Amino acid sequence: MFSPVQLPDGPYDIRAPRAIPIETIAAQLAHVRRFPDHPAPYSLAEFSVLRSELAPPQARVHALLADADKAVSGAVLAGERDLLNRMIPGVVEARERAVRQAVFTGFDLNPDDFKTEVQRADLVALALAVRHVIGFDRPELAIMVRELRTVSMSGQCLSPRQAAAAFLLRFQELRGHETKEPNA
Repeated sequence: MFSPVQLPDGPYDIRAPRAIPIETIAAQLAHVRRFPDHPAPYSLAEFSVLRSELAPPQARVHALLADADKAVSGAVLAGERDLLNRMIPGVVEARERAVRQAVFTGFDLNPDDFKTEVQRADLVALALAVRHVIGFDRPELAIMVRELRTVSMSGQCLSPRQAAAAFLLRFQELRGHETKEPNA
């Protein structure tokens, strides 16, 4: 039903989720576009860093890793996702939840902690990214981003290598410069 996804450190079978090294998460998210239909190559790694900067201090690691499951599921073809969801409604979401759980557990985190804080940071980061990356500026967005006077965003998209490096640096800042391998 699901084909194993080829990650840099080997195949990943989403039928048997396991933890993923942070370097693999960073590299994969750096190649997944946040806005796939827009020409700007703004990656999920870049977006995750922004979201973590906007989250309250206690929720920043969770905000950084909120899309970590996309390191695997972002590589699953849209056609395969659609077909599977038509055949077995909800199967893709269930697998993504299982991958998310495995990733967070691998870093001794609970994916359900700080959901509200991460969702709020996600919405504000989305409004900011839409405004600066896509160039869509509407009064409705101003309401969401009025607290962003301290956040600067150039609108320049990072290369995948730069985005992965920024993600890893942010992870190290948040985890106290430890090199954290996930629990196997």
